[in-house]
Amino acid sequence: MKTNLFYNKRIFIFFSLIIFLATVFISSISIYIFSRNTENLLVTNAQTHIEQVLVHSLDIIDQSGVSFFCKKFIKGQDIRLTLVSKSGKVICDTLEKELDNHKSRPEIISSNNKTVVFKRRLSKSTNQEMVYGAINFRLNKFIYTIRGAIPTVSLDSSLSTISKDTIIKVAPILTLTLILCLFLLFKFSRSTGLILYQTFKRGENRAKKLRTEFVANASHELKTPITSIKGFSQLLQKTEKDNPNPDTQKYISKIVDNSEKLILLFEDLISLSKVQAKDHIDKSSYDIVEEVEIIKTELVSKYNEKEVHITTNAQEKSLYVNKKWFNIVLTNLIENAIKYSEKEVQIIITTLKEKGNTTISIKDNGYGISQKQIERIFERFYRVSDSKYQNIKGTGIGLSLVKHIIKKHKGSIHVDSKESIGSIFTIKIPNA
Repeated sequence: MKTNLFYNKRIFIFFSLIIFLATVFISSISIYIFSRNTENLLVTNAQTHIEQVLVHSLDIIDQSGVSFFCKKFIKGQDIRLTLVSKSGKVICDTLEKELDNHKSRPEIISSNNKTVVFKRRLSKSTNQEMVYGAINFRLNKFIYTIRGAIPTVSLDSSLSTISKDTIIKVAPILTLTLILCLFLLFKFSRSTGLILYQTFKRGENRAKKLRTEFVANASHELKTPITSIKGFSQLLQKTEKDNPNPDTQKYISKIVDNSEKLILLFEDLISLSKVQAKDHIDKSSYDIVEEVEIIKTELVSKYNEKEVHITTNAQEKSLYVNKKWFNIVLTNLIENAIKYSEKEVQIIITTLKEKGNTTISIKDNGYGISQKQIERIFERFYRVSDSKYQNIKGTGIGLSLVKHIIKKHKGSIHVDSKESIGSIFTIKIPNA
């Protein structure tokens, strides 16, 4: 009897330890995801603020001239402003000191007269890491660059405060979990120990799903208020249509656009969580030619500014997959091929039945991906870092979702790509 009681206590200790470690792990992952997303959001907000100040500065220079900008306007701003001539000479700067030639500064080199170009680097003047934004403009036949900057130390301070608050909120949960585990250890009898052990065995897969459930629930809860923000912003956009101030419409449009980005992100996170949580998937016969035609119709209409040609060479038309999920796979890959291509898009989809597998390849004539970046494109939140992709909308979740769906089908996905030539995504799915 004593031996059994000792054995049951060991089970309790083991189970309590697992619960506590799982809670610590999930909390750590949650804090990490939150901190990472918060840092990106803070940088985005800093860039948005820089852009707003630069746009306002251009209006001031246009209306009141360079002299007024340098002597009065520049002093009343909460970011550092610099006016640079085409030769790189600093005309004026918030620091009010003599500065060396800025022609070699990365943001000055990359700047243009269409959009604000952003760079994050160490400042030679202040020896601080800064977020820079720069844009060119023409005045009296001369070309100038106006630059704005915010030190990242202010962003780090905000992030540190948010992280501390998050840890403070999570700490009581960990403490309560530990107390609960100790209470269970000394409270329950031999029979309860056996039930607990059986429950532990039955719920073994549950621990694996906790993290994905957290992400799904958080995404769902955040999606609702963001959708409301988007709705009210669109309403405001309509009511302010006749407002003579052009900045008003511009700022409202930014709110709408960023709301749409967040909604897409949450939708992708929810889909990814559902895929990861599924142990068994329902499969049925899937006509790939028919489904590609449906997807083609939707995407050609969505990207009507491009000339899209999609050809299907199907040696094997029928697959045995989950229809809903495989539509997500094809839609993601075909849409990426369209988005990351020039105006004339050529996509060839080929299916080939081999021994034990069906191979589906999706070939495009797009921009292509460098070999260094191919290794990371299936990572969650990863997006190819290239200036020509800055205006292409995306969440960084799509290819990660594709990879997980293919894994659930016990298949594989491979990429071959050459820059300026195109990419080929090859999927292998086991036959029925």
